[in-house]
Amino acid sequence: MKKVRYIYIPRTVPETSMPYIVDLVEKEFGNSNNKVIITRPENASVMSKINYVDKVLTINTNSFSKKTQIIEHYNNTRNSLIVLPINNITVKRSFRNVIQFIGRNFKTNKIYYCSFDEQKIYRYTKDGILFRWFDLFIKILSSILSIVLFIIFIICSYLKIFFNKKKEGSYKIDNKIY
Repeated sequence: MKKVRYIYIPRTVPETSMPYIVDLVEKEFGNSNNKVIITRPENASVMSKINYVDKVLTINTNSFSKKTQIIEHYNNTRNSLIVLPINNITVKRSFRNVIQFIGRNFKTNKIYYCSFDEQKIYRYTKDGILFRWFDLFIKILSSILSIVLFIIFIICSYLKIFFNKKKEGSYKIDNKIY
């Protein structure tokens, strides 16, 4: 492996787990790298106290604008990598938003998952075409089902209002409607 200039580690696990993640990254990639944690401003001071962390970059999570410290710090070198901490490798698809953010803001193609449960680092690979089609199918099916359920709800609401108006002209005696 070429000498890595920076290792960016977005904080995607609880801050109490980050020291273990950084230790695992240190064992895997060595100590000649600059480890940079990306976090929200309220966690920056805690993250800066972790061993082996060289720099902490903060990001405004309300608006992911290009005027964050990340863009100012990152200089488009290809010899940097991203290590994405996750709790379990089976839930890696739930971190798609982080992967999309990385793809938009970093030019590197070296992305790794760091599984906190297994204490292992895996190379990120894009989902296959079969999974993408299945994912698209599920999205379309759930959209159609949501529309159908909404239409049924509207029809039931209309019928309830219609029958309640019809009953207003009648009267009750002994729980019988006349």
